Amino acid sequence: MHPLEKFTRKAAVAPPPATTTTFRGSVLSPGEPVSLPPWVRLLAPPPDALEDVVVAAPSPPPPPPPSPEQIAAPFKAKIAELEAQLAAERAWMAAAAQKVDADLQRFESNTRALIVDMALVAARVFVGETVSVEAVTNAVGKAIENLPLTPGMTLRVAAANAEALKGKVPDTLKIVVDPTLKPGDCRLDSESGGVDARLEVRAHELRQRLLATLLDGRGDAE
Repeated sequence: MHPLEKFTRKAAVAPPPATTTTFRGSVLSPGEPVSLPPWVRLLAPPPDALEDVVVAAPSPPPPPPPSPEQIAAPFKAKIAELEAQLAAERAWMAAAAQKVDADLQRFESNTRALIVDMALVAARVFVGETVSVEAVTNAVGKAIENLPLTPGMTLRVAAANAEALKGKVPDTLKIVVDPTLKPGDCRLDSESGGVDARLEVRAHELRQRLLATLLDGRGDAE
């Protein structure tokens, strides 16, 4: 074969048909075929390979930022809790202060009563050692002020004071020794009533007057 003939035959071989692909939405006219070079066809995946591709769902939008009220809510709750604790502590302190004040008042009253009782004990010891007829006559005089003299009145005294009282009390009084009475005691009896002037009774009255005086002085000081 002539060399030129061989070359002519190669040139006469028809080229392979071009693959055409249609692009839509491009600058080309709709439906206009475009020839792609062979290397593009080699890089492109086969059509059946796209069937197994799973398109991921879009990510959800991020949550909105918290509002100022939501940010302040835990702080308000903590403040309310602390205020409740503070109120409870204040109530406890107020109750404790009231109890302490009541205890102090009771202690003060007991102390005042104890002072009066000690003074009366000392007075009784003093009277018991230095009892005199004047003390009894003074008691009789005060008793007569509350109970006017009437016929038949009786003055009951201790045996230690009976003889010394004769001539120092009104003659209308009948002096009678009463073994139940102590030196310094006396009791005035009449048909209309009587007056108990024993030392215990007078001490009790004195105690009440002293306590009343102390309490009045405390009220004035306040």
